[in-house]
Amino acid sequence: VAAVQIAKRMGGRVVAVARGEAKCEVLRQIGADAVIDTALEPGVKLRDRIKQAAPDGVDVLFDNVGGEQYDESLKTLKWGARILVIGFASGKIPKIPANIALVKNLTVHGVYWGSYAKHRPKVLYSSLQLLSEWFRAGEIGVHVSHRFSFEQAPIAFQTLLSRQSIGKVLLIPSATQLRSSL
Repeated sequence: VAAVQIAKRMGGRVVAVARGEAKCEVLRQIGADAVIDTALEPGVKLRDRIKQAAPDGVDVLFDNVGGEQYDESLKTLKWGARILVIGFASGKIPKIPANIALVKNLTVHGVYWGSYAKHRPKVLYSSLQLLSEWFRAGEIGVHVSHRFSFEQAPIAFQTLLSRQSIGKVLLIPSATQLRSSL
C-alpha cells in the first residue's frame, strides 16, 4: 500500500498485483493505475497480464513476496529497469539471472531500510522527513485494515499469517493497560 502511494506521489504509473477483490479494491482506491487480481484468470500467465497493463514494459519492480510471481514479473522489465529487493514473504528467495541483468542492463537494489540507521543514517533521516512532509500534506497515508485489543493478539497474528490484512494491523491497548504502563 505504501509503495503504491509513494510511487504515485513521485509521478509513477503503477501496475499493482494482489490476490482477491478486497485487496485489489484498496489498491484502486489509493491510486494504482492498473490492478491485477491473481485470483482471476488462473490460466493466464502473470507476465502476460502485466504486459497488457504496461505494454512498453516495467521500469521499477517492487516485490516483497518473491516466488513464482517474481519470476513472472522479471520477464516484463524494460532495458535499464530497476529491481528493488524488499523481502521474501513467499519463503522463496528469488534468483536474478546474471545474463538477464547484463542484457537488460538491470540495476538490483537491496532495500533493507533498517540497515540505513547504521550505514547511512542521514539518508534514513532525510527519507523519514520527506515521508512525514507528504503525510502531513495528506499526499500519503496509513491504511489500517484491522484493529485488535492486546487480548486479541493471537487473532491479529493469525490475520497476518492468513494474508487477510490489507495494510497495517493495529494492537490497541485498553485505557487500563495504558495507565498501568505509566
